[in-house]
Formats: sequence, structure tokens, C-alpha cells
Amino acid sequence: RGRSVASLENPGTEDARVYATAGTALMAVGDKVRANEFFEKAASIKPADTQLQIQRAISMIGSGDGDLGLQELQTVLAAAKSASRADEYLVLSLLQQNELDRAWEAVEALEKRTPGTAITSNLRGVVLMAKGDEPAAKVAFEAAAAKEPGFLPAAKNLVQLDLARGDAAAARARYATAMAADKENVQAMMAGGELELLLGDKDRARAL
Repeated sequence: RGRSVASLENPGTEDARVYATAGTALMAVGDKVRANEFFEKAASIKPADTQLQIQRAISMIGSGDGDLGLQELQTVLAAAKSASRADEYLVLSLLQQNELDRAWEAVEALEKRTPGTAITSNLRGVVLMAKGDEPAAKVAFEAAAAKEPGFLPAAKNLVQLDLARGDAAAARARYATAMAADKENVQAMMAGGELELLLGDKDRARAL
């Protein structure tokens, strides 16, 4: 049987997953401080569990201990074997703090760990946009889309650039390519529909 969050205030379990689940639940209701306590407990039970360490670091960032959390997240990800949403979270968190150089370093570190991935190229583009280099950012986004045509984050970024220069046809083509690469990609369909609504074409939106 499951245990309530309140019951975990007292000792009695050494299951790291239970504490991590409680931490996730607390994060969902906005209790970031207590969530961090549960993630710390989970990490202390299984200190070699990379996913728990990532959750703990993200929780630290969310609970206000941003600098230490970011440092810990960078340390944990440096040993990871594959790219993940945590890498994206790290880069975006650094950009939110206007740490452009550190964000770039994080992308470079990710490239060394997992060279040639779509997520890395896309994040490189995001950082370049933050640095004000739109032409280079577009090249990076296009590289991500070429590596993985169904990779929606890159398509979305390219659509924004297309719309900024008034090229609706190019924007539509981005999502068409993503949907063609993965005909079951519901998120791409939704993004395409939202684009058509933005462009004022309700018939096309319904067709998607």
C-alpha cells in the first residue's frame, strides 16, 4: 500500500523511491522546501543513483538554493552517458540567471558527452539566440532538425524565426516535416494546429 507524505515525516522506510515520489508530489503542489528535504533523504539512501541526484539538484534550484543546485546538477550530468531533459533544464536555468557563458559551457560539455545529437544542437541554438546571434542560432536549429526531423523543439524554434520574418509557408513546412517523420507525433499535430489558428486558418487547423 502507498504511504502518505505526512507518514514519511517519521522514520520507518528506507525505500528511496518512496521519498522521491513524495518529493515529486510536494513539488507539484508548490511545497519546494519540503520537497527538497525528501529528495535529500532519497539521495542519502541511494547516493549512487544518478536520477535521484538530478531530482535533488533540480529541487534545490526550485527551492531557492540556485547556485548550489546548478553546481550539483552540472557535476551529476558530467558523468551521465546520455542527454536528457535535465541537460535542457540546466541550460535554460543558467540562461534565466543570465549566465550565458556557463550555459555555453554546459552545451559544450554535453556535446563532448553525446556528440552529434539533436538536443545538443538545439540547445546550442537557444544559447546563441540569448547571445544575440540569430544567424548562427538558425544554423544550429536547422542542424538539430536535420539530425532528427521529428525533433519538435528545433521545429518550434525555427517556426518562431520564420514567423518573425513573415514566412508562413516556411513555418508550415517545419511542422509538416516533423509530422511526416513521426505520423503518431500528437504534439507536432497540436503545434501545427496552433500555428494555423495563429495564422487565421481554422479549416487547416481542423484538418490536422
